[in-house]
Amino acid sequence: MPESSTPVDLGRAVEANHCAFFVRIGRPPGGESRTHLGTTRYESGIRHPVFNGALSSGSAGGTSPQAILDVLTHFKARGLPFTWWSLPSRDSDDLGRALVASGLVLEGEMPGMALDLRTSGRPPPAPAGLEITALEDPPNLEVYCRTLNAGDFQAPEEIARAIPRLLAPDPGDGRFRFFLGSLDGRPVATSLLFREAGVAGIYGVATVPEARRRGIGAAMTLAAVDAGRREGFHHAVLVATAMGAPVYRRLGFEEVCRIGAYIWGAAPGH
Repeated sequence: MPESSTPVDLGRAVEANHCAFFVRIGRPPGGESRTHLGTTRYESGIRHPVFNGALSSGSAGGTSPQAILDVLTHFKARGLPFTWWSLPSRDSDDLGRALVASGLVLEGEMPGMALDLRTSGRPPPAPAGLEITALEDPPNLEVYCRTLNAGDFQAPEEIARAIPRLLAPDPGDGRFRFFLGSLDGRPVATSLLFREAGVAGIYGVATVPEARRRGIGAAMTLAAVDAGRREGFHHAVLVATAMGAPVYRRLGFEEVCRIGAYIWGAAPGH
């Protein structure tokens, strides 16, 4: 872990953590990933744009028109929607224009955010009645993934059933820690800690619609953040949605970069 980080360092750490988390979706069985022409493509085989994607591998020369064509041809042949992530340290504005010209749609530019765990305060008490549990065993991961889907993707059942396969840690992979929030014994919220690139990455912060606006999402975020702090990380990082960004700012996260998400093949609302 770095002893100190400048804003540029933190921006790159956000990117590296984000890329490692999503490229991992393409691991077998059931998935695949490939780096070619300076671009890494990964796929899960699941027809949802969150679970298939492409991004620059950081090779010199940037993303070529041929690389864009190769990725599009691959996913079109399989009928798989996907997300192309635009990374500020690796990509120029020309990439976004080329992606749009190729038929992708800019979903948004999301703030990559960081929190200094050496100076931020300890988390406040969780909302009344909320119990947060760290999960590791597969049976509980099934419950976790059903709750995550209900609070975030709201994908059809055939997609929801596949999420545990995508998130289940490989043997010996200690980068993950899952958190499940319950009210009166009923699972209502999730968060996830992913350790990579010397920072504690926060993912999967979701609350089922009927339990929102009670501070539960903030509490779930801080559960993962505090776990990273206890393990000695200096910074927690995340990529925020429009809904989540105001919450993260109130918790002390600051923007250090912006990551573009370009979508191909998804229906409105995914």
